[in-house]
Amino acid sequence: MVTSIAVALRRSGHAAALATLTAFAACAPSTTDVGTSSAPLTATCVDSSATIPPGALRCSDVRVVECTGPSGTDPGTIYVVPAPVTDGGTAPLCADTQLTIDHPQPLPLGSTTVTVTETAEAGTGRVCTSTITVRDTTPPRATSKDSTMWPPNHEMTRFAAADCVTAVDTCSAHVSLSFTYVTSDEPADSTGDGHTTADVAPVGCDAVDLRSERKGNANGRVYRLGWRAVDESGNATLGECRVSVTHDQRPGGSATGGPEAYRVTFPPCK
Repeated sequence: MVTSIAVALRRSGHAAALATLTAFAACAPSTTDVGTSSAPLTATCVDSSATIPPGALRCSDVRVVECTGPSGTDPGTIYVVPAPVTDGGTAPLCADTQLTIDHPQPLPLGSTTVTVTETAEAGTGRVCTSTITVRDTTPPRATSKDSTMWPPNHEMTRFAAADCVTAVDTCSAHVSLSFTYVTSDEPADSTGDGHTTADVAPVGCDAVDLRSERKGNANGRVYRLGWRAVDESGNATLGECRVSVTHDQRPGGSATGGPEAYRVTFPPCK
């Protein structure tokens, strides 16, 4: 909902700030709640364009800014020089002017036309409009999480994408997580592993069943799980986590990993 507010503005030496930022979410698997709130767009009156800081957002500018939060973007301060409110009149001073901005709340993704009007003793008139486009080009920030399975009892254990990665995104309230592949550094059927197959079973695009087993005459098994974290604008971060089956629980018995023996690829996540 758009609301209009009247703000009495005086001479100001505020520095302009065009905030930049991060990503947004999409896909069909699990999601993570993330994000921060944003401040509203504000207007500052100046009596001369010469007093506007270099590079600051001027009323009547066309600007592109990066998304700064799930509730919208704070493009900073818009600087306004008063204009005559009547034909042939003179421009009022900021000390005698009230400004109204029709989009005081954070701006959403896409293009928004912001209109600033002024009220002075001579009346009310439109000062200017600015077109501000909010874009989201930054992928989520993500961190892998490794796991260990024990005992090697040949049973299947389910891992969700959220067990493998945590992801946050500044612009969106949700980040979607999915798997892209799983590799093993041991064959599905080999010496001393119980002769049980298959060892990797995808479940949708955001979960997988892995068999807890390893070769009896090797150094343990390491599964590598490729993951994908996607925001609502389609920006993606890729990575990999490890799930290990240790050879034993003695010191030095942890799995070290080796060359890829085989790979299972997940279908694309929509």
